[in-house]
Amino acid sequence: MSRGGRFLFGLWLTLSGLALVGCVSSSSVATAPPAQRLVGTVHHVNPRAGFVVLRCTLLLSPGERVTVMREGRQVARLIMRPESNGSMRAADIEEGQPLRGDWVVRSP
Repeated sequence: MSRGGRFLFGLWLTLSGLALVGCVSSSSVATAPPAQRLVGTVHHVNPRAGFVVLRCTLLLSPGERVTVMREGRQVARLIMRPESNGSMRAADIEEGQPLRGDWVVRSP
């Protein structure tokens, strides 16, 4: 395969992957409460140390407060920390009991 062909194939793979991620994300956003915006999911919970690790789809600022939802109900509040690694972000548990897989939302 020529260099140009490899580039086009790589571009096609990247765009296909983004399209699939967009499809998954848009269905999740559509079922989130209308007044709130899905910003990620809870990936790991450390209740003893009082923090969670989130897989974020949007950039969140350190100190920003977000809400954790499960089955349409608020179950926790978090305060974003500055630590991050790509899409993974740390947050302190302000109140409640988040679980792995819960949705993280913020109000508009």
